[in-house]
This record gives sequence, C-alpha cells and structure tokens, in this order.
Amino acid sequence: ADHQDQLRGTHLLMHKNIWPIGIAAFLLVFAGGLVVFVMAALRQPEHLVRADYYEHEITYQQHIERELRAAEVSTGEVARVVPGTGLVITLPAAASNGMVEIFRPSDAGLDRREPYAPGPDGRHVMAVTNLLPGRWRVRLAWLQDGHACYRETLIQVTP
Repeated sequence: ADHQDQLRGTHLLMHKNIWPIGIAAFLLVFAGGLVVFVMAALRQPEHLVRADYYEHEITYQQHIERELRAAEVSTGEVARVVPGTGLVITLPAAASNGMVEIFRPSDAGLDRREPYAPGPDGRHVMAVTNLLPGRWRVRLAWLQDGHACYRETLIQVTP
C-alpha cells in the first residue's frame, strides 16, 4: 500500500498542468527583454536634438526667403557648362556682391568658391577644365536691390 501511494503521487506530478508555469516564464522573459531594451535605448546619444533649435529654425526660414526672392528675380537657367568656355553664371543685371560655390557632394576637397564678378556681357565665367567629370552642385548667393538671394542648381561636367 505504501508503494502504491508513492506511485500514485509520482503519477499525479507527471500529469500536473504546466501551462501556468509556461505563461509565467514567458511573461518574465518578455518583461526582462523589455527592461533591457529600454535601458539600451536610454543610453544611446540623441544626435537629432539641437540645443539651438529655435535659432536654427529662424536661420532656415531666412534661407527659404532668400530662395523665394531668387525665384522671383531670376527665371530660367542661371548656371550652365558651355564647352570651350567654362561654367557660365548669368544672374539678373541688378545682382551685386555675389558668391559662386561649386560643390562636389562626393569629395569636399574639390569644392571651389569665388566672388561673382560679371564681365561686360553680364556673365561670370569659371574655368571647368580642371573639374573632375561628374555631377556638381552650384550654389549662388547675391544681393538684389539690397535683399539677399540664393539659388542652387546642378550641373554635369563631361570629360
């Protein structure tokens, strides 16, 4: 009888419902993983947050206004590559105190910057013979009737 009671106890342990233990283990693992994830996220630096956000936003709004003024006063193509001549910049006749920047997105060491100085024909010419073939961004900044203007365009330099 003693041996039969012992077998009956073992038999009851083998058929015990383990679902509550499994669910509890799953919830513990899930909660532990969530805690580890939150701790790792809190330790990551926040690169997208600027300390001077408000000042930067005002500067960006001024940049947008310069682009809008440039669109009003200069219509059509302002920068183009003319074979045998170079990069020809044509701004409105009243443009003054300008700056021309040729920007190469793939290599900052190739960037060039010079003042806008139109010739007698009203065009500014930059030599492009020493520019590597490829895509270049031309940034133009100038004053028009005392107001700052900005325009950016893409050019393709071919060999």
